[in-house]
Amino acid sequence: MAQDGYTEVRIKKPRPGLISKLLGLAFQAASGCLGAWLLAIAIEFAGLLWLWPEQGAGRARAMLAHEIGYLDGELTRSLLSSDPARFAADLVLAIRHWAFERTGILPWLRGDLARIRAGIEEYLNEPPAVPRAIAPLRGDYRR
Repeated sequence: MAQDGYTEVRIKKPRPGLISKLLGLAFQAASGCLGAWLLAIAIEFAGLLWLWPEQGAGRARAMLAHEIGYLDGELTRSLLSSDPARFAADLVLAIRHWAFERTGILPWLRGDLARIRAGIEEYLNEPPAVPRAIAPLRGDYRR
């Protein structure tokens, strides 16, 4: 009963080539940059809500101007534009225009935020309510 007529066949998995490795590396780098960018946006948004609520959109505009200043000082030429800082500022304005103003989301968000703010102020300014009497539950709920 040494072999019973069967032979072992090993199938080699093809190893990735140079092009697939480079494409994989490029997609990993792009996804890492996108993840870092989304994390930075989430941190900035949380800061605007809890750390700098009085500054609001002015702080976001100041941060954008500060970061575009970095582009203006460090980056002098680009493949997409001869003036990368102006290109970035115009791109941000175009994205804001198309994403918020043309779609109608901005007035909708402002209305929702106004209703939320009014509800919170109404809750905070109301006198404390008297607790309601709630009838006890009936039946056996321990099953």
